[in-house]
Amino acid sequence: MPTLILYLNATPEFDYVLQRDDLQTVTHGRAAPALMPAAARGTGVVAVLPAHALSWHAVNMPDKVAASVLTTRADPMRARAVLSGAMEEQLLDDAANLHFAAFPGPATGAALWVAVCERDWLRNALAALEAAGYEVARIVAECEPVDAGANPLAYFSAAAERTQVALCTASGVMLVPFGATAVSLIQSHGEVEMWAQPAVMGEVEAAFGVPMQAQSLQQAMLRAAQSTRNLAQLEFSPSKRGRAMKRIGGAWQTLLHAPQWRPVRWGLLALLVSQVVALNAAAYRQQSLLAQKRGSIEAVLRQTFPNIPVIVDAPVQMQREVGALAQSRGAADVDVARLLTAAGSALGNAKALSAVDLSASELRLKANGLSDADAAAVTTAIGAQGWQARLQGDQLVLQRKEAR
Repeated sequence: MPTLILYLNATPEFDYVLQRDDLQTVTHGRAAPALMPAAARGTGVVAVLPAHALSWHAVNMPDKVAASVLTTRADPMRARAVLSGAMEEQLLDDAANLHFAAFPGPATGAALWVAVCERDWLRNALAALEAAGYEVARIVAECEPVDAGANPLAYFSAAAERTQVALCTASGVMLVPFGATAVSLIQSHGEVEMWAQPAVMGEVEAAFGVPMQAQSLQQAMLRAAQSTRNLAQLEFSPSKRGRAMKRIGGAWQTLLHAPQWRPVRWGLLALLVSQVVALNAAAYRQQSLLAQKRGSIEAVLRQTFPNIPVIVDAPVQMQREVGALAQSRGAADVDVARLLTAAGSALGNAKALSAVDLSASELRLKANGLSDADAAAVTTAIGAQGWQARLQGDQLVLQRKEAR
């Protein structure tokens, strides 16, 4: 599934990068959320917090308390209270105005890393994206502490008035203006990996006397998006239902668009087409069988009652004619319809009746391939009505029991 990476600038416009599954950039630019590429809607969205908008703090607290804060089942209100209480002396602003995101602590012994940013600013930025149809799945930091044992990282970028440097070490992230003091600070950390935005590369290379690795803002956004630290926590964490829906939506988008799922898509399409063809064939066969049965019933009606000029509803017309025949032959008290229904059920579809003859004491039925077993089956079916059946030639004779 493509990924839309957004840089949360302080202005109404955001820098963005649209990245494919193979990590290749599709497009990038800067625009208000409503003017971003329409193809970006419905993709996974990662928001990048600028280095200047975020501070990192190593926080000490009992291991059990830290574990309760880190669990995904932590109550947001309780977690906020624990973090704000533990960081009271480190915060320069009221804790109610700040957003906290906690992660396992550094190797220096602190229980937690806590990232802090302005709460209302983040809420407003996410609300603007949501209003434009973008739902942020992850929030990451442009700069974050490096793992223990890894080389420090210095990232030089063009600020509003002067070049600034974010120095990322295992002890935290330090944001300072670029100058002689910054150069000395970086050199004091020994071997440091240094990246610079193209606009400030000349200044930085002149200060250090060595070539720099160029890294544009878009490249920095792609690097940040690989972070495993998700700042979408507490009130910005999706609900369980929301996470489930996002996972389902993400899986669906992957199935629809990911190249590696193309054979599966073709297979599902072929299966669907074959099922539709099979259903149509089954429906056609059922319609043919119904037409055959309808034709057989109408043929019996024509053969038994040739005086009927037009057949509209064969079963109803058959019942009406049989009733009239029974009355004319003194057998009006015979429930012919029930006898015919019982006999037809006992014989089955393979031996459809071809003729019916009724008298006061017996009912003669003609069908192809009748046997003594058929007579026994019909006797069982009509025995409760006081009738029995016997085979006479190619006819099945139904008689009242007392008439024998």
